[in-house]
Amino acid sequence: MKDKLKNISRRVFYILFSIAISIALWVFVEIAENELQVRMIDVAHENIILKNQELLNSRGLLVSDILTDNLTLTFEGSRSDISRLLADTVYVEVDLENVRSQGTVALNYAEILPESVNANAVNVIRSSTSQVILVIDRLLMKEIPVEVYYTGGTLSDDIIAEQAEVEPRMITVSGPEEIVSQIAHVYVPILAENLFTTYSDELYFLLVDANGEELDYDLRNSDTLTFSQETVRVTVPVRHLKKVTLQAIVSHGETTSDAITALHISPSEITVAGDADAVRDFNSIMLGTIDMTSFSNSTTRTFPITLPNNVSNVSGETEATIAVEILALSGLTTEFRSVSSLFVDNVPVGHTATILTQSLDVRVRGTPQALAEISAENIWIVADLTDLGTGTSYVNARASLVGTEAEVDIIKPRVDSDYRIVVTITEDNGGVP
Repeated sequence: MKDKLKNISRRVFYILFSIAISIALWVFVEIAENELQVRMIDVAHENIILKNQELLNSRGLLVSDILTDNLTLTFEGSRSDISRLLADTVYVEVDLENVRSQGTVALNYAEILPESVNANAVNVIRSSTSQVILVIDRLLMKEIPVEVYYTGGTLSDDIIAEQAEVEPRMITVSGPEEIVSQIAHVYVPILAENLFTTYSDELYFLLVDANGEELDYDLRNSDTLTFSQETVRVTVPVRHLKKVTLQAIVSHGETTSDAITALHISPSEITVAGDADAVRDFNSIMLGTIDMTSFSNSTTRTFPITLPNNVSNVSGETEATIAVEILALSGLTTEFRSVSSLFVDNVPVGHTATILTQSLDVRVRGTPQALAEISAENIWIVADLTDLGTGTSYVNARASLVGTEAEVDIIKPRVDSDYRIVVTITEDNGGVP
């Protein structure tokens, strides 16, 4: 029993001793934490907040420089609060509301402490200066053209780098009038070389004056100037060169063939440029069709050179001339026949058609023997009256051979044109049902 009481007494003693030690430590910590301490903070330019800058800008003014370089604040407060004061967490705020003219101004400031610090428990007991000195300049906003050139070449001679493109072509810069007025344009350097495919990137630009001299590089990257954007999109289209031939389709009639036809195209080829995939299988350009029944012995036609949208014309020719001639060895000749076999087809229901044209001269081509086999009666001229209304008008008509197997071509009166006859269309019975 006596040992048991002794153990209980020892346990109570330890408990009371632990409590006493804890109280002593708590009192010591409280005393240490509440002990007043002092800390000096140097406020950098980037920690000076300018309030109402937009209001100042609306007056055509801006802060171009901060002259105060030695703003030091000395704080006094408890150890816990002072320990939370660091150089990058302490700010001062300067209000620009009452600034209305350019020049040098000295303005009061207010300290801004981090949220973790009890502002009522910390005091500023000393400062190196009570004001911040600012330089106020006129604000100038100006649109500046963007210039870009590529001179780095391509990987081989059959590849061409086209003129560099930039987006946007203009940027807006705002800042002190004295500085902004010196900027004539901005230049974008392209450092790439020996391109093989189209190059595109977001690039920084340099400031250039009216004499073509680059302005201070540090000025471009300082807070003195404000740009509508910091980079521009530059693209250098790269195209592969290729020579392609110009071709035409020759549409023969009964009397001609490739063997007796001479065809000359000028130019015979051009140089085009496009992406590698676009020009890989692009070997020729079809100009059009030459109808051999549209002329007697020879003709010269001009055709536009038309390219796909993804291919450009490096040579620069926009038209090609095609000269076609029937060779003398063909033995072909041409004659005129006066044709009076004129007919109409598809006369509107309830109407009557009267042909006013009595005859037409039709030119035919063939060998003398073939021409001797046909007469004017073998040539019919038929006009289609579909969709025509009442009245007298010229109507296109087609000429064709009938009742003969002679190898003869009827030559059209003009290039890509039919014969024409005059026809009058009237309603039956004078229009009375």
